Amino acid sequence: MLEELGIQSLRLNLPLRLNHVNVFLAEGVEGWTIIDAGLHNDETVAAWAPLLKGKDITNIIVTHYHPDHFGYAGALQQKTGRKCG
Repeated sequence: MLEELGIQSLRLNLPLRLNHVNVFLAEGVEGWTIIDAGLHNDETVAAWAPLLKGKDITNIIVTHYHPDHFGYAGALQQKTGRKCG
């Protein structure tokens, strides 16, 4: 159902008791919005790389201030040139 709405989900593994986090990439009229980023670790970096190829990222949204949601946001800002909201 999410794909019908132009939303891609990505399940990122976590090295914690909570073993994963879901993050999203939503297609908009002018580009794509990242919703949450995951931890900043090698596995997260590798998981995001193919999803970002060829996409114009227009926004980065962090839903709340937990490391598994904002940890990689700073690096995504650098990669995309976008600010977090």
